[in-house]
Amino acid sequence: MKKRMILLVLLFGVVSFSKTGVVGTPTRSKNNFSTKVIGVKNEESAVNKAFEEYIGNFKNPENIRQQYTEKNRENSTKKTDEIVGNSVSKSDREGLKKIDNLVTNKTNENTINYLIKANEKISYKILNTEIKGNQAILIVHMKAPNFAAYMDEMENYIKKYINQNSMKIKQMTEREYQESILEKMTEFFLELSERNNIQYLEGDVKVFAEKVGNEWRLVEDYKVNNDFYRYISFGVALNVVD
Repeated sequence: MKKRMILLVLLFGVVSFSKTGVVGTPTRSKNNFSTKVIGVKNEESAVNKAFEEYIGNFKNPENIRQQYTEKNRENSTKKTDEIVGNSVSKSDREGLKKIDNLVTNKTNENTINYLIKANEKISYKILNTEIKGNQAILIVHMKAPNFAAYMDEMENYIKKYINQNSMKIKQMTEREYQESILEKMTEFFLELSERNNIQYLEGDVKVFAEKVGNEWRLVEDYKVNNDFYRYISFGVALNVVD
């Protein structure tokens, strides 16, 4: 199992969610990841509130469950493409699409559960907010589980599964085999998210926001907010191309 594939699976589980509108929760604006500035005297406060709402919606268990219903997953590849765009290599973009086509009910269930548990462990503190016109930069101290530190352990987990199920795997089609591997990978992430002594990623992160009309919102661009996405993707970072 290539480490690149593992990273893509983990990134897909997070990024495909982050672009999606949230269902079933009250918000302060039409865009769930932004805050209307109308009536807000302090622009800095509005920018901070936009970030807080983004993280709050992102971590909300009900929002995660809603995102991974069959109906809401239909456009997940498109939403991922909107954030990632041309910021990563063509092979990585194709890899994300391939993963989307291999998701089973079991993989979906595992993904929901590990995201809920891992997201609970994400914490942050806004240290500073600087505004220049319609652009803003927040300095945020973030702490998040570092799943990327467990890639070797993940590989061994998959190898063990393959060795113990060699006869069964021989009877599978190529697609069934790939689906089963994806299920085991998300099973590992779920087990990892339940550990109490997990490794963490911690540091100060620049988060870029922009004012669109009367709303402040985070810049949902993988290249621009690459460091931020690395934290909410539990340490995963694909190579950004120019």
